[in-house]
Amino acid sequence: NTDESNFCCRLDEGIGAFTGVLGIHPESDFCADITSDYLSCASSESDSYTGRAEANLEESMGQYKKVVISTRQENSGDLTQAKTLNGFVIERGGMFEGDEQISYELMKAAFDFGVRGWWEID
Repeated sequence: NTDESNFCCRLDEGIGAFTGVLGIHPESDFCADITSDYLSCASSESDSYTGRAEANLEESMGQYKKVVISTRQENSGDLTQAKTLNGFVIERGGMFEGDEQISYELMKAAFDFGVRGWWEID
């Protein structure tokens, strides 16, 4: 689906930016921070999976990354489409890109879902 693949292009629409893309699934193996997948292009020269966006967006990708990073660092939420502080809070907690902590926490939550009662803590 082109719309899904080129999700980063929506940053040009003036409706607000995203601060990250988190994969959440009942199976822990499918939970992770997948922001980099949406901020990189698929390689037309390789069979290996490198990103979701079409290769013709490569020139714009640096700007899209800057928009996402600056939106994460903005503390009012005004730059996001949903007007939330979620990305800012996760960024301040040191859990975004380059740090596997957020992927670990998502995987752990999915693993624990249904395994323990909501009242049980680790």
